[in-house]
Amino acid sequence: MAALSTMFSGLSLTAREPTRPFRLLDLPPELRRLIYEAILAPEPFIQLDLCDSWGHFLNFLVANRQIYREAEPILYRRNIFCTPLNRPAALDTYLQMLGPIASKIIHLRIPMPVMTSINFPPQRLNRRGVENLRSIQRMCTSIERLDMDITPRDRPFFDPERTSPVLIEPILSDYLSRLDEELKRIRSLKRVTIVYTEPFDLSPTVKDAMREFGWFIKRLKPTPTPF
Repeated sequence: MAALSTMFSGLSLTAREPTRPFRLLDLPPELRRLIYEAILAPEPFIQLDLCDSWGHFLNFLVANRQIYREAEPILYRRNIFCTPLNRPAALDTYLQMLGPIASKIIHLRIPMPVMTSINFPPQRLNRRGVENLRSIQRMCTSIERLDMDITPRDRPFFDPERTSPVLIEPILSDYLSRLDEELKRIRSLKRVTIVYTEPFDLSPTVKDAMREFGWFIKRLKPTPTPF
């Protein structure tokens, strides 16, 4: 016992000061923004068919009023909300599931609405395609950008190597006019982009027709899609 007393006689048994907890809001605004972007926009796409998987984004937002005010615009402005190309009929269901959140979406990507058939004018848009655009008009009241994918199933209609230009041009013109009429119903919409993937390409005639409506055209490299 005496030996132990001698061994520890020079030690000071003072209590350690507790470590201060990390406070996000103590950081400068520019650092907070980087953290918000890393948490809320780690990838450029959010899949609407997996809306349960991004519930943690919303949990983060409701942690604090200041965080909500600062970070919410990043969630809705830095992400593209996407519907699966193989399930265009489900858009209304996804938007209904989102409820009030749908009204905050800024950028949406959907399959391009198609025609009922390739016949001479007048053309009619596919009923589901019209319903999807009307759902966007009704529920996505803040939307500014809409990307529309030309799916592999619908490419033959736009493919100059498979379709006679004599047949396609009057049909295409009528179809695009009707599609533009529906898009104009979405009052907040500022930019429409037609998206497709290499090696497929649109003919110059089709591109010119789309650009006449003020639409943009984006040709992607053949990389795995987010949906």
